[in-house]
Amino acid sequence: KQKIGIVLLHFPYKLQNTPVTFQFLKDILAISKEYHTGDFAVSLTNRSWNKDEVKQLLSDHSAVLVSSDKHPVMSTMRDKHLYYLRLLGDTRLIRSKDLGNVYHSRENDLQHWANHLKIINKRHQNIFVSIDNHFSGHPIRDLTILSKQLQDLKVDFTGFKIIQKNV
Repeated sequence: KQKIGIVLLHFPYKLQNTPVTFQFLKDILAISKEYHTGDFAVSLTNRSWNKDEVKQLLSDHSAVLVSSDKHPVMSTMRDKHLYYLRLLGDTRLIRSKDLGNVYHSRENDLQHWANHLKIINKRHQNIFVSIDNHFSGHPIRDLTILSKQLQDLKVDFTGFKIIQKNV
């Protein structure tokens, strides 16, 4: 039984859509299907990838384009089975050595994304959300807040556990 639900292919912002990089993406998707029969989400944040042929390539490989707080992507009916949201935050606001504490309260932003997900939930069968360390500095707290804001939906937080340490 396959335990992997989704595979995220994340490419850096500096990677622009050229004939060479487009072919690279095409090859990666074809090779990846040999090892994983499930869904793929592809993060292409450079605006040069926002083209119909890229969307068609992803659709042909049962992959969806990742939407994020920095690079929102409109969902389409073509990818109605899956929506992937990545909350990145601003890496300039929180230094890596300071992660683990809340340095930037994002409760209002999380409410905005919860409202967005409630709308998206009506159009998509599966929704994946990942929260980066730099969103507020404390992704577990962010996920806890988001889960409370989505409590009126039947959300499956399988695999998510909050471990309390006794101090």
